[in-house]
Amino acid sequence: MFNFIAIAYFFTSVPLAFTSLYLMLLTISGDVIIFFLDAIFKLLIFAFGYTSCYIHNNKFSCYAVGVGGIDLILCKFINVHLSILNSFAYTLLITNIILCLLTLRLNKIYNYLEQQEGFPYFNERVEDQKAMQDRDIYLERYNEIKKASSGKSDMDDL
Repeated sequence: MFNFIAIAYFFTSVPLAFTSLYLMLLTISGDVIIFFLDAIFKLLIFAFGYTSCYIHNNKFSCYAVGVGGIDLILCKFINVHLSILNSFAYTLLITNIILCLLTLRLNKIYNYLEQQEGFPYFNERVEDQKAMQDRDIYLERYNEIKKASSGKSDMDDL
């Protein structure tokens, strides 16, 4: 599931960042810095979202929503005459909030499962293999020989 969320972060953020860079190249007005900052914020959203999926740390997911909010404020209040950026910022922020909630829930489940015995396999065969590796074969054989030899000495006394 984390892979799907990371892909969703990618497809919602990176194409919009390239759109902002393309619009930055097309413009000749003073909005070049706005487009550049918009692209940087969108790439930061992707970086934070991707990191939250694969490090399983909830703070990065919240950072992605915070950067999305800053991007929305940037597009809303500074660059009012370009409505295309405003609609991109709104959809990106809503998508980031949904992805953040999913990531928070999945990270909570992952952290719970991580503390359970047998993580990440939850398979009896794997646990049996670990138990076989942990036991000392030579010590077991020594104890058997010792037990067998101590049994003979008891019979000799009779």
